[in-house]
Amino acid sequence: MEMENLSTYLQHSLKESEIANHIQTMFSSKPEFTCAMEYQYSDSFKKADIMVFYLYEPYVCVEVKTNLSSNRAQYTGKQQLEYGRDRLLLRFGVLTDGRSAILYDWWKDGDEQEIKNKTLEQIIDYIYSERGKTILQTYSENTSKNKKEKYDIDIYKGIFCNIFNSIFTEKTISIVDVEIGKGKTIRLKDDVEKALFDKLFPPFEGSELCRFTTLSSIFASIKNNSYRMVATEGMNDTEDGTFFWNKLYGEKDQMKLLPEKREPIFIWSCSPIESILDLTMWRLYADDTRGVSLEFDANKIDARDGFFLRKVSYEDDNPNNILVRFTQLISTFQEKGEGFIFVFNNWDLWRAFIKSKEYKVESEIRLAFIPSSSERIKPNIEWMITNSNQIISEYVDITENSMTPFPLQLKKIWLGASCPEKKVNKVQLKKMIEASEGFKGKSIEVDISKVDNYRPSK
Repeated sequence: MEMENLSTYLQHSLKESEIANHIQTMFSSKPEFTCAMEYQYSDSFKKADIMVFYLYEPYVCVEVKTNLSSNRAQYTGKQQLEYGRDRLLLRFGVLTDGRSAILYDWWKDGDEQEIKNKTLEQIIDYIYSERGKTILQTYSENTSKNKKEKYDIDIYKGIFCNIFNSIFTEKTISIVDVEIGKGKTIRLKDDVEKALFDKLFPPFEGSELCRFTTLSSIFASIKNNSYRMVATEGMNDTEDGTFFWNKLYGEKDQMKLLPEKREPIFIWSCSPIESILDLTMWRLYADDTRGVSLEFDANKIDARDGFFLRKVSYEDDNPNNILVRFTQLISTFQEKGEGFIFVFNNWDLWRAFIKSKEYKVESEIRLAFIPSSSERIKPNIEWMITNSNQIISEYVDITENSMTPFPLQLKKIWLGASCPEKKVNKVQLKKMIEASEGFKGKSIEVDISKVDNYRPSK
């Protein structure tokens, strides 16, 4: 007898698995739906053979019976379905043996609730045809207006979640992770968006990096015991900070989609330490080899200080490229979301780390500073006219001190091969460092670059 029970159990399990796979296959082309086998009801030992989710909410429970023609099988199956209905306020229950099926539509009255003599395919087509409008119509009849509006919004949240999860596999989201804003906008909750940012732009893991700049720049840093960070508007890339926006949204109204109050984001551009001998970088950013290259140790950055050190992501045709994926998300959601559009909470942060493919050769590592993100650094924001391109731009000077140190530690200064009076300046810089309040005693070396096979322009 025990062997017969085991055989029956195994047959049922195989049938259940087969039907579950069949149901999942039929729903695979319907992005609003997902399925789970052996769904455990919370705070209960009972399970549904299969639970179908609509917009990530339980919507249909399915019970599998090997002999659906049996009255007893129908009776016990219906009881199991009604347990799920009462516990989760489901609309549909399906009893099936894989060939025929019985549908219980509990939001209908009387005998109309039970629909028999249908194939499983017909039942699923019926459920699919009733999605969305069923939620709106039924809840408007049986619940308050607020409930109706909630489910109306959840439809668009669910559509967005399904599109998002198909594109960004690094971070799975559900409707509780998104919010609807003014002007038919949808956004991730702030903590969810920041977690996604950290996955797509992981913190720089290296211990060293370098920066190319002018002699006057490092002179000012040592003299003033600070490092100057300039807003994106002052960068040499004319699209810095706007390139990402233009690619995603085109000519759309920025005032509608961007936060009402925006702040500047300040940038400190660096390069991989391997670029220290890169003649192109010396020519472009070290005053045509008359300037300097600075070697830094990358300290552990404390998010409370408002600094973000990340590699820049460049425009690319690769389908896994960040810009490509966000473009796909926005265009697909606009197509299916009936006028809704996705926007960013932390737009100023995102825009700082995506650039045009023309700059890919630089392999830039960026230190970004956002004052509002800092709990401990409150610098004065000043104005300047940049030397290189005469742009009026905001800037901040981050002081080198023990309480809120600049997150990169200077360890060596390389004078360019064409630096004026480089032998004299090598000695003078060392003396200046030892006389500085902020830099003395930090074992900062000064040397002359080995890149000396270039004749700069006059």
